[in-house]
Amino acid sequence: MAGERRTARCSGPGIAQLTAKADSVATSVNAITTALQKELVTSGGAADLRKSIATSNVLLLNMNRLVSQFAGIAAEQNRPVQKGTPELGGELVGKSVLLPEAECPVKGQEPMSGTVTVRVMVDKAGQVYWARGAGGDWLMRGCSTEAAMKSTFAPEKLRGRETEGTITYTFKP
Repeated sequence: MAGERRTARCSGPGIAQLTAKADSVATSVNAITTALQKELVTSGGAADLRKSIATSNVLLLNMNRLVSQFAGIAAEQNRPVQKGTPELGGELVGKSVLLPEAECPVKGQEPMSGTVTVRVMVDKAGQVYWARGAGGDWLMRGCSTEAAMKSTFAPEKLRGRETEGTITYTFKP
């Protein structure tokens, strides 16, 4: 049974993680702004205003860092990638539920070709809990290992035991 294919992109923090951070920082900035307004009204503007302003400045600095990270991710997403097609080996053949392709940023002007074999260990629930890549370029190896960690397998086909196998990713220009 062929598993569902998705693409795993090799990168730093994802858009979803950064968006969650940005939402958290924005919520904090709104809370501090509201607190500052209340403080100015109730205490005539003098109470802990310096402390509140310092906290607000830290939050604004964090927001600026997030904006920079978003800009970096946007630039990276416009960068060309090459996909590694997965193929199962060993005891895992025919047991995949999700088998994502690896996406590797293209270094230089020309995409490279190569093969990375990732040895994986899968728990009884079908989740990959250990992966180690061998062969290929270091960047391809990292992206392939990341994609392999996202793979899932049918627990009923694993017969209630941990299983070992390989996922070989082939990158073609």
